[in-house]
Amino acid sequence: MRLIATTPAEIQSRLFEFLKSVLLRQPRTAGPILADGLALRRLYKQADPQLVMLLRHGLDRLLWEISPAPDRRLVAKGAALKVSAAVFGLAVAAHNTLPGAKLPVWGGGRLADPVEPFTAALLATVPAAASVPEMLLYHSLLRDVTPPPHTWPQELSPLVAQLVQKSPLTSLLALDGFRNPALQPLAEELLGTARAKPAGKNWPSSAWHGAVERVLQLPELAAWLRRQWLDLPETRRCCRHLGMILETLRRQGNCRTLLLEFYETYERCRWGAAWNGGTGRSVFEVMEELLRAQGSSDAALRLNRWGNEYLLKFLPLVETVIAAKGVPKDYRHLTTDLVNAIRRLLQYSTCNVRHRIEFTSVDFPKEASDEPS
Repeated sequence: MRLIATTPAEIQSRLFEFLKSVLLRQPRTAGPILADGLALRRLYKQADPQLVMLLRHGLDRLLWEISPAPDRRLVAKGAALKVSAAVFGLAVAAHNTLPGAKLPVWGGGRLADPVEPFTAALLATVPAAASVPEMLLYHSLLRDVTPPPHTWPQELSPLVAQLVQKSPLTSLLALDGFRNPALQPLAEELLGTARAKPAGKNWPSSAWHGAVERVLQLPELAAWLRRQWLDLPETRRCCRHLGMILETLRRQGNCRTLLLEFYETYERCRWGAAWNGGTGRSVFEVMEELLRAQGSSDAALRLNRWGNEYLLKFLPLVETVIAAKGVPKDYRHLTTDLVNAIRRLLQYSTCNVRHRIEFTSVDFPKEASDEPS
């Protein structure tokens, strides 16, 4: 078996087939791309125009999905984008993380598979997307390479996690299997969890926060993200990671509209509905069962911790209501019902944030019933 694409033509041919499958939203490959530094430099400098065309078509498709009539600023940013060499390194790495790039047998089992260390070393040379156009381009390339939520394992593989770290926009949506290193300090503060070792080396927390702020400056892109978050399954990891993202945005102080529109739409469309994995139980019923688990055994403490992780999704709303001394009046579909349901669960929570919450100064004229309607 010949493993190394020895000529630039072979590499570009494989990339063409891969990018064509990405454009069809069914990424696939028939084997790994392994190349030396010279072959990669040639790819970066002399990429086939058809590869650039496929990347731009993928970006255009994403913009259309964000809105059939995209904001002119968004279109202008995409049109002005100059495809950099870095995106081809990202494409090769993404190609090599697919199941079709795995080597079933390497050296009769006596030798280590060369694909993973090569791809990890390649990713270390790829910078994270910084500008909005770059983030959109990276996400258009990676959004179907990362597995969909219903197929995710406990955590994404280290290589796929490194891919997501390069794309801040993708990191805002890959919430079930991706443990975001930029959010680990907040997780330690709120849940007391130990910091996870970052899968990559070049994604400082401050850079991620700055990238997210640039994304949310475009109202159309912020509205699209809100819709994506509302469609996410209410798994424990999704609730935990989304809650930390929303709390990060709340602390930045310039995302009030995004937060309150998210919770307003959530209350109107999802609260109390049978959305928890098709079990017919609302996430509030699941939270209460976990938080009220009694005992000091490891099993009981683990259930309590899981309940706290679900609850993180709603703590930014609680903090916002406390700061406003009541439910904001300018969001008519956001009522005291949802807030009171959260308030009722806080008495069982052992989340660290609970000790900072005082409801005595907040007016709650309507108490929630035992179960959400």
